[in-house]
Amino acid sequence: MWLYVVLVIVGLMLWLNNLGFEVINFGRDWPLLLVFVGIWGIVENYMRQKRREKAVKRPSSGSGKLPSPEGAETSD
Repeated sequence: MWLYVVLVIVGLMLWLNNLGFEVINFGRDWPLLLVFVGIWGIVENYMRQKRREKAVKRPSSGSGKLPSPEGAETSD
């Protein structure tokens, strides 16, 4: 997904540059693209990690026992 966003941004900057609006000079400012991709990757990794932690945390039932399989008899 992030790759598509980067492609759209680069495409818009090139298009605006062709129209006469010098948004970015790629000969001088190309490292900014690397910085933006790096920041995007860090944020994406952080969000993925938060989703994973949220999926692992589940509310407990309070009894402390695991439920028995369906149809299994218990000796309580």
